[in-house]
Amino acid sequence: MRASLLVFFVIPLVLAVQYAEAQDSETRQAEQRLVEMTFDGQGNANVRHVAAPSDSQAGMALIPGDARNLSVADQSGRPQLVVSDGRTVTIMPSESHTIVTYDLNDAAVLINGMWTIEFRYPETTTFLFPEEVDLVFINDGPLRFEDAEGFNCHGCQLTLKYATDEPRNLMPASWEGQEFMVEVRTFAEIEDFGFSQPSKEISFSSDWDGRFVTVVIPQELLWGPYAVFQDDKTIPFNDYTSNGTHVWVNMKPDASGTITIVGTTVVPEFSIVAPLAAGFLAVLAVPLIRKATLR
Repeated sequence: MRASLLVFFVIPLVLAVQYAEAQDSETRQAEQRLVEMTFDGQGNANVRHVAAPSDSQAGMALIPGDARNLSVADQSGRPQLVVSDGRTVTIMPSESHTIVTYDLNDAAVLINGMWTIEFRYPETTTFLFPEEVDLVFINDGPLRFEDAEGFNCHGCQLTLKYATDEPRNLMPASWEGQEFMVEVRTFAEIEDFGFSQPSKEISFSSDWDGRFVTVVIPQELLWGPYAVFQDDKTIPFNDYTSNGTHVWVNMKPDASGTITIVGTTVVPEFSIVAPLAAGFLAVLAVPLIRKATLR
């Protein structure tokens, strides 16, 4: 079972003229202890706010969207009077925490197989996802979580994308009787997958059309640092190691073409410890070189 949270994601910004305009400037704003947004596999979200006890009524902005099934209750479950205009809710005085929940239908739209949310809210927000989701994209940058359900964001204005059914293509890469599985995650159709040991590269083709491509490379097969090309031009990419055995290389090509990921070492040629050993020997050699220079 995954833990509830993996990472605290911070986006510092100035938000909010719209929020201020949407609320009565004379109404005290509720102190929010928790804002939690739980997505499903169909682009919908359930939202939960927890407001601190207060001896006076306070206003609270709802997350923008088509809010349905609005409920306001104290922490024991006793309902409170709901006063809402669809954008804000008024919370009555209470000696206990107040829980505000509602559903946002169609919180995300489906674009190239990815559920996409344009999100803006000034409070720290926790985003939770279905169990099968272990990779999301924030402003087109990847965020992977293996043993968690989501992440926190403080003062958020972002474009968030996730998928629950992204194809995971397992491609065999063989060399001298050994076979390694390279995982290519994308909604594009993969063609002409190949691995070249002499060139130290993995390549494959498709009509990408702006779809994300995530390649999970066994470090026992191809060691970084990496360079990524589309046809004969370098393209931006992200690479990161999650578990010490595999590297995730992510890119977003705009048009059709052949993607080539070039590494520095292929393990059937050198053992996986060879780069480390070479670095260690280089460090040992420095004093000897200096001594030789001084003579």
